[in-house]
Parts: sequence; C-alpha cells; structure tokens
Amino acid sequence: MAKKAGPKKKKVLDRLPNAPLAEVVFELRWKLQGALPIITDPGIHPLLAAFTPRAAKAGFPLIKDMARPEEIVGHSVCRRYFTAPDASFPILQIGPGVFASNQSSEYTWASFRAQTLRGLKILLDSYPTLQGFPFEPVHLELRYIDVFDESLLNTLDFLEFANAGTHLSLQVSESLFPTGVFESQSEGRVQIQRPLKRGGLFLVDLASAQLNVPNGKTALRLESKVMLRDNIPKFRGARFLSQVEEWLESAHNVTSPFFKRFMRPAVLEKFN
Repeated sequence: MAKKAGPKKKKVLDRLPNAPLAEVVFELRWKLQGALPIITDPGIHPLLAAFTPRAAKAGFPLIKDMARPEEIVGHSVCRRYFTAPDASFPILQIGPGVFASNQSSEYTWASFRAQTLRGLKILLDSYPTLQGFPFEPVHLELRYIDVFDESLLNTLDFLEFANAGTHLSLQVSESLFPTGVFESQSEGRVQIQRPLKRGGLFLVDLASAQLNVPNGKTALRLESKVMLRDNIPKFRGARFLSQVEEWLESAHNVTSPFFKRFMRPAVLEKFN
C-alpha cells in the first residue's frame, strides 16, 4: 500500500520576508603592482579572457564592460556578468585587483554563498601564474545595504528615525537649531566601527541618502559590513577557498543578527 503523502513543510526563509535589503556584496581584493598613484594588475587581461567563458558555463553568459582596465583605478570593477538580458541581479564582477559577487533583495544566504564560492573558484582557476607577481589576497568584505523609505515610520528625519526605529539614541539640544532659523527636518550620518575579537572590523553606517532614481528620491541608507585586511589566508588553491568559506560564515554570523539587534522590535515586525 502506498504511503500517504504527509503535509508539505513550509519553506523557512533565512531572511526577513519583507526586509529592506537593497544589495548584499562579497568582495575580494588582491595585491596590485606599483605604488600610488600608478598601480596596475598585470594579470587582468588574461584573467578576463579566461574568466568570461567559465562564467558563461556557470550561468552568467552576458557581460557589460564598464571601462577598459587601463582607464580605472585599481580595485575598481571593469566588467560585470549577468544571467539574463533583463536581470539586474545576480552579478559577478571583475576588475584590476578585485572580484565581487552581488545579489539583491530576493537573496537567500544559501544561494548567495553558493554563487560567491562558485565565482571565486572561477577567479582562482582563471588568474594567470605570473613570474614575480604571485596572486596575493589583501582584503575580504561582506556588506549589506538596506534602504528605508518614508512609509516605514512616516518620516525621513534622521534624528526621528534613528531614535524611533533603531537602538541608537541621538540627543540634540533644540537650542542649537532654533525653529525661526532652521527647517524642521534633519539629515545626518552616523558611522560606528568595532574590532572583532576573532579578527577583522565591523562597521555600521546610517545616513540620509539620495537614491539613484528619477527626481533623486530621498531615503535612509544602512550599510553594515565585516572587513578583513590583516591575516588574510594565504593563497593555496582549494585550501584557500575552504578558508574563505569559513570566513564568509563567520562574517554572516555577525551581520545577520546585528540587523535584528539594531532595529527596534516594532520595526522588525513590519518586515515580517
């Protein structure tokens, strides 16, 4: 007798279903040749030639060149890779001394991690072996960008939003800005950074912002990220990829719970 099918399990998201996430980015940078203001990546042209067909096989067949490698500063993107003509995300990006993996608001951690590690392996397989110029990673970064519009708390006043929507407490004496002289709405920016006990740096940046949309719509932008610039794992093939995967998990274990601690419970409930 055939067994009866049990009730379908609900899919559990590893993100808030209505989160204000605009973009999540992983970035790897490697050492360049020379000194400021002239630093170059002698491997960039062979890298692009080898990376592009491999990216296409991995599901990123469309490219968009942002600039020629010689025309941009080091650690800037010169080529982006897309999955389809009408898809803005996900993206893989390459430039002199930099690789990035991006997803947008529809992201899940599992899919983003898989995309990032897949793109990173393509990078490591594609970067040429150059005499006198070994591939040397110098920077790892995982960052999240959230955008809040006026509908969330019916205000874009920086002080009101920070105090009502987050666990920041910003007190400014009213005597500093008399109403007869100043408009009522404030704009502002707060940056806080803290070293991590296991190495690296955590940075949070809340700021008034202009969105890249027609008429320059205003919003509040939150960026939270983990960076590692010292004690980067040495590049040793598969072992390096495994170490980056471990770092990604540890960085995500910092950024993900931080957002839930940063926002007040009533605001978090709106994202559910």
